[in-house]
Amino acid sequence: MRLDDSREKVLETVTVGLAGAPDECLLNVFQGYGGSVRFSSGTYTARLCRITASCTEGELAAVKAWLRKAKASLPPKGGAA
Repeated sequence: MRLDDSREKVLETVTVGLAGAPDECLLNVFQGYGGSVRFSSGTYTARLCRITASCTEGELAAVKAWLRKAKASLPPKGGAA
């Protein structure tokens, strides 16, 4: 999936901000960017920027899963798309 330039820039800003946040602040930073974490049927689901990640280990783990998925959706640095 190729991201348009503006969405790519927003997603890169969010991932950089989250990557720099300590674990004890990660959930608050994620929510500050407009992200949500919901719990349903034993699963935590983190959603932001049209990316959703789920896990059963808690809110923090769901946000970390979201961050991994978001980083994977970005094109490689310094290269062609």
